[in-house]
Amino acid sequence: MTAGKALKHFGNDLTDYEKGEILDYKQVYYLGKSAAKIKGTPIHQYNYGYDDERGDYKVVLKDHIGFRYETIEFIGKGSFGQALKCLDHKTGELVAIKVIRNKKRYQH
Repeated sequence: MTAGKALKHFGNDLTDYEKGEILDYKQVYYLGKSAAKIKGTPIHQYNYGYDDERGDYKVVLKDHIGFRYETIEFIGKGSFGQALKCLDHKTGELVAIKVIRNKKRYQH
């Protein structure tokens, strides 16, 4: 569905941060409504509270990545980031996603 429809119908299930970011997406496939979501706010020091002090993403199982992928399992972590097993709700396939550490030197 479109982001506008998802916001209208499921806005009460989204965090304030998600309500702001959802409109950046053309299509929404998964919301992670049953996940124990992090309530991101600007007062948190590390990426609104979504990252730890090392810049690693705080993985929440059953939550979404990009309103498309459901985090199923933490696979592992390395020097550059973490690997996650996810379900692609657009295609129905299981995929591996690498989440790069949120540090400038790793963005290149």
